[in-house]
Amino acid sequence: MLGRELTCEIRETIWLTPTVARIKFAPSRSIHFEPGQFISVKVPDPKSADGFVKRAYSLASTNRPADACFEICVKLVEGGKGSTYLTSLRVGDRFKATAPFGDFYFETPPERIACFVCTGTGIAPFKSMVESPLFSESGPAQSLLVLGVRDENEILYRDEFETKGVEVIHALSVPSKAWRGFRGRVTDYLASLPSSWVWKSVDFYLCGNGKMVNEVRDYLVEHRKVQPQYIRQEVYFTPSEHRVRQGNAA
Repeated sequence: MLGRELTCEIRETIWLTPTVARIKFAPSRSIHFEPGQFISVKVPDPKSADGFVKRAYSLASTNRPADACFEICVKLVEGGKGSTYLTSLRVGDRFKATAPFGDFYFETPPERIACFVCTGTGIAPFKSMVESPLFSESGPAQSLLVLGVRDENEILYRDEFETKGVEVIHALSVPSKAWRGFRGRVTDYLASLPSSWVWKSVDFYLCGNGKMVNEVRDYLVEHRKVQPQYIRQEVYFTPSEHRVRQGNAA
């Protein structure tokens, strides 16, 4: 599926956390995409030879929106060109983009279990997946989301996955003393599950920073003997706010 040039109009910006914005936009033409894919935003940059640089953001909305608006989840990074640009736009402002791209798809059949593991805005493609007709009509009978963030203030999309029938675990690395949920990283949570857990019946979807994705993948393969074909991954590298797409793990 080749990407198409779009002009996108900002319809709404809502700050989900102190550093993460939910941005809804209406494209100049419909975006036909598979849940899990991303758009490439053209960010103005006078120092670039082309006058812009590209930044990729996973679509965080259903591929059949009733209001013709689509959504991305943007973490404001200090000095980040893409996040600074997008979060500075106001309702009615427009940006240029190309979409869709990527091969990070939901492919779990009804007889297997889906486990989504992510950190921060890595939750975005999973929101798109669970809101899709494919998930609701022929998705797995059981699914689990493990979201890793620093503390309670960084929890994204509270209650939205639960309404889709997804069990949610918030793994907080530095929670407050009042936190009653899981304390630790996403890998710590997976390690806390017993050997008798249904490891061989699960499709794992990993999305977030590269260190986490590699760590979780290695843990699943080496310690839980999960076959690589049951692990799919999308990697975000944050130092330059680029996303390096490694595709599905196979």
